[in-house]
Amino acid sequence: MLDNMAKSVFFFIMIFCFVSELSALSPSEVRRIKTINENGKQYFKDKDYSSAVAQFRNALSLNPASNTLKANLAQSLIGEAIFEKNKGNVSKSIALLKEAIGLDDTIADAHIILAACYLEIGDYTGAKGELEIARIFAPGRASIHTMLGEIYFQEGDMENALECWSKTKEQQPYNENIGRKIEQAQREWTLLKNFSTKSAHPFVIMYEPQNEHLVRQAVDICSDAYMEVGKIFNHYPLSRITIIFYAPGQFLDITSAPNSVAGLYDGKIRIKCSERTNDPRQLRKLLFHEYTHVLVKYLTNDECPFWLNEGLAQAVSGPVTDIDLEILANLELENDLFHIKNMGRFAGVTHVLDHELDSSLAVKIAYIKSLITTNYMINTYGMNRCMRLLEELRTRTPIEVAVQKAIGISVEELDSQVMSLISKTKDELLSVLNKQDNSAGDIQQ
Repeated sequence: MLDNMAKSVFFFIMIFCFVSELSALSPSEVRRIKTINENGKQYFKDKDYSSAVAQFRNALSLNPASNTLKANLAQSLIGEAIFEKNKGNVSKSIALLKEAIGLDDTIADAHIILAACYLEIGDYTGAKGELEIARIFAPGRASIHTMLGEIYFQEGDMENALECWSKTKEQQPYNENIGRKIEQAQREWTLLKNFSTKSAHPFVIMYEPQNEHLVRQAVDICSDAYMEVGKIFNHYPLSRITIIFYAPGQFLDITSAPNSVAGLYDGKIRIKCSERTNDPRQLRKLLFHEYTHVLVKYLTNDECPFWLNEGLAQAVSGPVTDIDLEILANLELENDLFHIKNMGRFAGVTHVLDHELDSSLAVKIAYIKSLITTNYMINTYGMNRCMRLLEELRTRTPIEVAVQKAIGISVEELDSQVMSLISKTKDELLSVLNKQDNSAGDIQQ
């Protein structure tokens, strides 16, 4: 009841303010502004934010001093910004939110949504700044603490991440997701608080002293990756990218990844120290691979299908030497299972046991199919088309539609072309092997 009374009082005050703002205008100007304002309100109510923005901009041009019209325009701009963000048009959303904040910088929601946009493009510094401003105007908002906690976590600042997420947990005690985040941050903090840190902008590398020799190499490799991979994708992040070198047991505890996994990216680049990383060429390949995942995530807002994400990372990180006849034969035999339409999130491969296929072999086959498909697209249609594909995915275009728009063929046709290439390659390899066998037989005689 008190809430309704407060709304009624607020509504009366807004009407009074609006009327007083019109007092200096002629009757015809007043009628015109009122009509435009009412049209804008109706568009806003119908969630046609673009039309509402146009109406309120028009009204404000006729009465630039009106705080009511500024407030209406700001709220409409926020509505349109959310609509554009949901379509993946982050740059347009950012521009709309900045315009709204220019009209009224006290609207916490505008700063929060702008922070979310910055997070999508990997601008942690910009996101953190907007959230700190939002916290001034809405200090108790759980979403602010949740997002700040995520930024601190990705930056490796577990102490501040835990502080923020604990505040969220106080407000949302039944939020299981936050509970899991707190547990993970506590586990990492216990481990990482004794790690050393080395910076090479925008990378921050965390490691134990016995792995310093790897880190010295990694600094140079990361600098190369930043420039070389950045040139391929025309993207150079400025925000902090955390890389952590773990002992094998630590890597398993933190990631629960299979023993065959040497590194992964989940918001941080995590590397398992091993004989593989002691080889400078392998370390370079691993860091280039994981850094490619960083850029693909930023460029697609994490909307990239498994096969394209892994295919790009393998294509960029260097040549693959473990494609053999068995892999190609299995790709032909299990074409339905490894069709790219089934590898959006690596879906079909989780059912490999139903197909009597060894799971480790299935993973290897899936990665090879991803690489062959991506290399085929790059070599046949060009990297520009692949970049167009990433842009389509960013706007949440379904992969079937995105491939058609970017490459000019359907997913079915793309997979068919790739399988034809695989079949041809397998036949050529068999021919070479048969010639080798015949030659060996001649020599023995």
